[in-house]
Amino acid sequence: MAQLVQPLRSEEPFAVLNKLVREWCDRQCLEALSQVLPAYLSFNGLPDAWSRLFDALRNVRSLARYELTDEELKKVGNLIDLASQVIRRASDVAFVLNRHAVPVNPSLDSLLHAKFPATAV
Repeated sequence: MAQLVQPLRSEEPFAVLNKLVREWCDRQCLEALSQVLPAYLSFNGLPDAWSRLFDALRNVRSLARYELTDEELKKVGNLIDLASQVIRRASDVAFVLNRHAVPVNPSLDSLLHAKFPATAV
């Protein structure tokens, strides 16, 4: 029997991240904090912010692994997966929107057949 996946509320990942940051502050996990705080504090929900958070969490996992408990590593891994999914979805949406947009750079063919105003010599 297939298990139903419960959707995450939007605040849940940040509640997890907030708790991790507080625990790292209490234990003075300076390497983990130095990696994640810039992305965490400047997070605004836009795709670039998700990318910065994704990179920061990957850096925490690789550079500050020695400071984290096994449970914290699992949480960081889950947050990395979530950020990756958000980035991928944002990229897919941008691709679909750009496919239907008017091209910014006209094609060579459209330039060859365009009617330009006559210039006085």
